[in-house]
Amino acid sequence: MEPREGLGNTAEEALLYLRVIGRCGSFVQAARSLDIKPTRLRRVLSQLEAQVGQPLLCYQNSAVELTPKGREWQALQGVKGRECPRPASAMGWQPIRLVLMEELLHDIFLRELLNHLRRSARLNLEIVELRGASMEALQQADIAVWLSDDDRPQEPPDMRTQWLAGVHYQAHVSKRYSRKQSRPASSLELSDFQLVQSRAYLHSQSLMPWNNYVAARESGVVVVRSHELLLQTLRWGACVGLLPHYASRLDRTLVGLGDLFEAPMRRNMFLSVSDRRRQGAGVQEVLEVLCSAFESRREWFA
Repeated sequence: MEPREGLGNTAEEALLYLRVIGRCGSFVQAARSLDIKPTRLRRVLSQLEAQVGQPLLCYQNSAVELTPKGREWQALQGVKGRECPRPASAMGWQPIRLVLMEELLHDIFLRELLNHLRRSARLNLEIVELRGASMEALQQADIAVWLSDDDRPQEPPDMRTQWLAGVHYQAHVSKRYSRKQSRPASSLELSDFQLVQSRAYLHSQSLMPWNNYVAARESGVVVVRSHELLLQTLRWGACVGLLPHYASRLDRTLVGLGDLFEAPMRRNMFLSVSDRRRQGAGVQEVLEVLCSAFESRREWFA
């Protein structure tokens, strides 16, 4: 039987699927590369095997391989094993520059972004960590999630911006290095603790109560350049450091110390999208991932 007759419009699709599964050796990875669900991949290849009348795939050591009949059928159809055009849904995808404030990337958005990348291999994505008060990176961004001291900051050029939430900051300490009854209840009681300061906070006007206190210290201060190192210093260095108020939700070994300073410390989270790329291929997909990640944590900012 000529397989193309029974498959109708899916003949070329089946050829592509067989080619990719033979190369990847995995239904999940092949489906990811093709940007389809594994169930669809299995269904089309099952239909193809039914038309051919013999198995085209077999399992060897937890991997999927073409059977001798599968390789023979590929050769008869004129399929070259190494040629694999991208599916139509992935054509025309331009690089997307995603700029995220460092602590927001690691605390809120990274897990969902990585989960999405595991499911889809079509994105052409550059992820840029934004640190400190420098806004230069926003000017080349297609999508950005950033923090500002102002309630209504100036929008990055040629971008549409919306407010997402207020982010409150407070000092945190590791539970393992501090007993509840001896934790500081005011800034005066911080004098017995080593402090850790992030360089990314130094120029934030909203965080000046903390910054001024740290700057007045003659000793007992560790300065770090990354959010991850700040967290590790808090977890294992018996230090007190400033973090977003939701930090103890992410790490149960940390505890917030409340408002140690008279003036509250609050910054605003904004989402900006380039006007020229808003409707571009992939941009809406990345936006959906970011919005889903934020919505799942909205209660943190209530």
